[in-house]
Amino acid sequence: MPFGLCNAPATFERLMELVLTGLIGDSCLVYLDDIIIVGRTFEEHLQNLERVLMKIQSANLKLSPKKCSLFKRQVSFLGYVVSEEGIRTDPVKIAAVKDWPVPKDKTQELKNRLCKTSILGYPDAGKEFIVDTDASDIGLGGVLSQRNGDQEIVIAYFSKSFSKPERNYCVTRRELLAVEYDFVIEHRSRKSHGNADALSRRPCPEDCKHCSRQEGKEVVSVRMLRTDQISNEWKDSLQHAQQEDSDIKPILEWMKASAPKPKWSDVSAMSSTTKSYWAQWDSLLIQDGVLCRKWENGRGDRCHLQMVVPKAKVPDVLQLYHSGCSGGHLGVKQILLKIRERFYWVHCRDDVENWRRKCTSCAAVKGAQTRSRGALKLYNVGEPWERIAIDVVGPFPESESGNKYFMVVMDYFTKWPEVFAISNQEASTVAD
Repeated sequence: MPFGLCNAPATFERLMELVLTGLIGDSCLVYLDDIIIVGRTFEEHLQNLERVLMKIQSANLKLSPKKCSLFKRQVSFLGYVVSEEGIRTDPVKIAAVKDWPVPKDKTQELKNRLCKTSILGYPDAGKEFIVDTDASDIGLGGVLSQRNGDQEIVIAYFSKSFSKPERNYCVTRRELLAVEYDFVIEHRSRKSHGNADALSRRPCPEDCKHCSRQEGKEVVSVRMLRTDQISNEWKDSLQHAQQEDSDIKPILEWMKASAPKPKWSDVSAMSSTTKSYWAQWDSLLIQDGVLCRKWENGRGDRCHLQMVVPKAKVPDVLQLYHSGCSGGHLGVKQILLKIRERFYWVHCRDDVENWRRKCTSCAAVKGAQTRSRGALKLYNVGEPWERIAIDVVGPFPESESGNKYFMVVMDYFTKWPEVFAISNQEASTVAD
């Protein structure tokens, strides 16, 4: 097996598992070229040793006598010392803990005890497992343990460094990265959480690039608009806008007069928006002089009030939830979820989509949505304007002159483009 190939370790591991088929897990353990042969007694160990050697000989493989150790009560295997007592950390692995430079007080005794008791026990599937996790800015650590009477025995340690996106997680999400199964999470105070918390308090040299890094933080004061904490100024402005809105005013007058639901003949001549509010008559009510809509989910276990927004106030709400400090220029679905928690108006989705389409910041940063393209084809062109390509782009927000589309014409030979604003994309308009 040559060195340097990216698939060499995996290929060699498959070879060893194929050669030792039937013995792995019972008579031996194997990882690449490291084979550990076990036995409860000396006679059983000799039998397992003979079976492994016969398998290796039948595969025409050879062993190096200098690298073989026979009849050992403890061996170093994959960075651990394995013995009949359990799995112990290799002294080489804990050298960094012993050599911690600071502090130089009684913590030395704590470090010595930590190094002396770092024996990993064997897991018992019949007992409950305990998972302790802790995270820092650059990595996380975890401890898997079990209780044996009054003593807590460590089964395994785990640690990893964070990737660049994972460093943006909050503390809770960082620590939950170490949990892979559905465990019951219990809070443990700092005093009793030292087994997984030690590495996050390890001292660093003064010139450590991670510790010396300073992140600039700017305090931003965001004023959130809430239905349960509405200012008098906004309340008066909303009431006035509802009374001036031609679509909401009839509904508001009927509701204030405590009249029953009007008949269809009374609203048939009104706008489609008024008809939509009329269809939701049983869900409408007036609270503190403001027309609101009662929203319930499909199961009926959640209910809250939504303020009915007139046309004049729609731009203010969209500005707050999309372009404002608390907006973040989110997508259509996210904006709708945030708006519908507190507000409602007819054609809300259409207004959100148009507002986002008009946003120059979103257009400059996010770009256009990707579309599937046809296969490229080569055309032979001999002179300018011998062959041209025409495409229509849009719709865009309507301009003052009533145009919503762009017709793009490009010459195949010179790649010279011409752009024309048109009102629609019908064939007659494009031909003219």
